[in-house]
Amino acid sequence: MSGQGALSLNTRHWLGHQGQLLTNGALTIQAHDLQLNHAVTRANKITVTADTLNHQQGVMQQAGADNLSLTVNTLNNQGGTIAGNGHLNMDASTVDNREGHLVAAQNGNLTLTVKDTLDNQAGHLAAGQHLWLTASELDNRQGTIAATGGMTTLTVGKSLQNTHGHLEAKTHTSDSRTRCSARMAC
Repeated sequence: MSGQGALSLNTRHWLGHQGQLLTNGALTIQAHDLQLNHAVTRANKITVTADTLNHQQGVMQQAGADNLSLTVNTLNNQGGTIAGNGHLNMDASTVDNREGHLVAAQNGNLTLTVKDTLDNQAGHLAAGQHLWLTASELDNRQGTIAATGGMTTLTVGKSLQNTHGHLEAKTHTSDSRTRCSARMAC
């Protein structure tokens, strides 16, 4: 599916396996179950609201200066890439980003609010400026969390795993209120 202007999709179930959603305008998706495994999604502005977003090995790229906003209950981004040219904002209950990439490029901020678990094993969370991450549990074993132009702020309520993980920022703040299994100061 492609277009030059705004593209809006409102459905209960969307099966877009290996498909394409492309527009030079804004893309708005509202779905109960959104299947974008191995799919390519590109727009100048992207807003997704879904109960479940399966995005394994998919590519979602926001090309304009606007925000890429995701509001999902469950995100499975194993081996996938979700990249915003501007800010990337995500609210979720559970995120599986194993070997995946969540990126806010250039001068973008990455804001992740995860109610329960963020699994970033061998995954990559990156911001061109600041990165704010709030989660109940964070597994960053062999993963990377980086804010190359600003600070990284982690607020983890229960457990933080960072064995062989990498945290990078110009300034680093870690606020973990629980046990920490990591090779970093917690």
